[in-house]
Amino acid sequence: MNFRYFDALAGAGKTHALVHHADRLAQAGEPVLFVQPSKLLIDRTISSEVQPLEPRYSVRAIHGGTSPDVVRTILQHLCSVEEGAGEILFITHEAFMRLPFIQNRKRWTLIFDEVPGADLFEALIVPETHRLLTDMLDVQAHDAAYGLITWRQGAKTQLQEMARNPRGDQVWGQFSGLASRIVSPHWDVFALLSNYHSILGDDGHARQLMTYSLLQPSIFEGFREVLIAAALFEDSCLYQLWRMQGVTFEPVQGMMRDRLRYQQHGNGHLITINYVTEADWSKTLRDRTDGLGQGRLRDRLPLLIRDALGAKPFAWMGNKDIGDDYFGEAAVRLPNSPHGLNGFQHMHDVVVLSALNAPPAHFSFMEARGVDAEALRRAHYRTAVYQAVMRISIRNPLDASPKSITIMDRATADWLAALFPGSRVVALGGEAVSVTHGKAGRPRRHLSSGDRVKAFRERQKALAASIAAINEDAAALSYGTAFASLYDARAALQLDAEDDDSFIQLLRDLHRRTIASKHENFLFSPAQFDADLAGVATSRGKANVRHARGLWLDNDGGDLTHAEFARLFPTLRMAVWNTYSSTTAKPRWRCFIPMAAAVDGELYRRLVAQIEQALGQAGYASAQVDAKGSGRRHRAHGFDVGKFAASSLFYAPCQAACSGDSFFVDYDDAGRGPLDPVLWLRTDVGGEQHIAEPDLCILHDAAPPILQTAVIAAKQRWRQTAKGHGHAAFFRLAKELERAGLEPEQITAQLIAEAQAGHSPRERLLEVAGIRKNLR
Repeated sequence: MNFRYFDALAGAGKTHALVHHADRLAQAGEPVLFVQPSKLLIDRTISSEVQPLEPRYSVRAIHGGTSPDVVRTILQHLCSVEEGAGEILFITHEAFMRLPFIQNRKRWTLIFDEVPGADLFEALIVPETHRLLTDMLDVQAHDAAYGLITWRQGAKTQLQEMARNPRGDQVWGQFSGLASRIVSPHWDVFALLSNYHSILGDDGHARQLMTYSLLQPSIFEGFREVLIAAALFEDSCLYQLWRMQGVTFEPVQGMMRDRLRYQQHGNGHLITINYVTEADWSKTLRDRTDGLGQGRLRDRLPLLIRDALGAKPFAWMGNKDIGDDYFGEAAVRLPNSPHGLNGFQHMHDVVVLSALNAPPAHFSFMEARGVDAEALRRAHYRTAVYQAVMRISIRNPLDASPKSITIMDRATADWLAALFPGSRVVALGGEAVSVTHGKAGRPRRHLSSGDRVKAFRERQKALAASIAAINEDAAALSYGTAFASLYDARAALQLDAEDDDSFIQLLRDLHRRTIASKHENFLFSPAQFDADLAGVATSRGKANVRHARGLWLDNDGGDLTHAEFARLFPTLRMAVWNTYSSTTAKPRWRCFIPMAAAVDGELYRRLVAQIEQALGQAGYASAQVDAKGSGRRHRAHGFDVGKFAASSLFYAPCQAACSGDSFFVDYDDAGRGPLDPVLWLRTDVGGEQHIAEPDLCILHDAAPPILQTAVIAAKQRWRQTAKGHGHAAFFRLAKELERAGLEPEQITAQLIAEAQAGHSPRERLLEVAGIRKNLR
């Protein structure tokens, strides 16, 4: 998809240029759908920009002030427009998002004034009432931690009714926004799997239903032309997310830009930018005591700012939990969405208190989708600061009065200074306020989103090729190796089994054994080793690992029970059993998690790191983390971090020293299955973020709809194959994926994953290498 964007600085006359562009189109007999943030802005645009042009075409505004049923009125109007009749129809952002369809959209030019929000986090406290919604929902695993929310068969109509909420039910009203996004074809709604299954199971661990919604480019698809206009457009989440999904954005040039009052901000020498603290700004920091024992910073700010600015009036913006009388009568409060407001240009000073950061959970979600913390902070917080700043006389390039901007944090002050060349950045009152705060986040690894996307694609190609090559080796089907003792350099045998069920049954059979001491036991390793690898001095070290097809973990006792561990990973099958030294009072346990495909030693490490990161998000950490002084109080997960490598050795299952303390649990309930390494490695902890995009070897909702539909249909046909027909059906699946347009690496990864759905997974996996050779 290709969209145009008009990136014009605030106050430069963006709306003026947009109206003249719409006027030319309407005069030529073309309909224009002009979408603005509010009905107030629409009315002002028509009166001050459109009417002076004396239009001979239809100009209409449909919003809450002109119609009692906005959506229905818009739909009726769209159906009644005649071919060749030019017009400009103004509607609000909210109304556009609620439209179920747009009649003849290919005839309309869409002008979208200001960027719509493309990411939304919502937390509903519904421990008792969530089933009004969740009984209609399903969640499909999307990556290591998150699932895509869909509706159950037959539930879509009821969800749509909840979204409309025609009778104004107050309980439904709490769910209507979320229900609307779930049924919308233009939103993808995700849930943190551990949180969702916890609240679904009513286990007391979760009270909030947390969801993460992403707007999809399809909402603008099909229009004759799409033009999105905004200041600092490339800092928006929409721009960053959609580019990663393959959308091409073309900047507007020529006549529209020539109509702007300015291309960059002047009079920077007149602007002083004050900052309060060196720390990143947040509500938590605002409400924390300062470093001087003088109480909360929130309580001190009015006096600090008044002392610096004196008695002169100023405009200010703050969060809703701050009262209008925070600064007294001389200060004028700005609305929290000040886009397009011109009524404050007589003022020369502005203060921005607002802490508009996304919640920590949303930071984690967006980082996993390639939008790092700094980019998210710019999109949500800093661009809002800029809009507030641009309400005062800075907006007028002819105003030569000295001006001041007071910002809470140094980083935002420096960012603003880059937009106003020649401005001066100083600490408020000459000295920054000392406030205790956590350690700084990771530095940015890429200079731009383009660099980040390019790096991601290179990593994904390497990942797909690596996993495909590993699984062409027949030995990759093995579940590991067995050693007679800790001191043996070479394996006694290879752990072969028909499938995951067979191998877990083997573990269960071994668990029935009674031994005199753990040293009489033999040991398993997840890895297949190459003991004769050239240039490597060891025979079963990390450098000797060829591949591993299951994750093994050793829990030495901590705060994490195996039941809680299974709850935190509700889509993974796992077998857990006692160690020899385990007791009922102090349980110790081991865990085996099967994988859909084999990986090498480095990918194994990254998969374990994914598990450790998810445990950290749930409040669990190793003793080593707390020993380093992380600044957080953790519960101990108890896993032996020394055994996080594929080359580790684990004693085979057996009865505990006291047989009454023994247990073996196979977590194989509905919705669980083997870990899919390609799916999990969409996100990579340890510094780099992997971004979901259409060219992945596992397809997802960002893929083109036609391709997505063809792939899903092929997989559904394969999964319905009768027993005894797997060989031919598996090859047919590969050819259908090839015809759908997938690359060989993508096909290989799909086959590896789909082999687990067959009646004989081992046989299908052995066929992958041969099938690949027969593809183009």
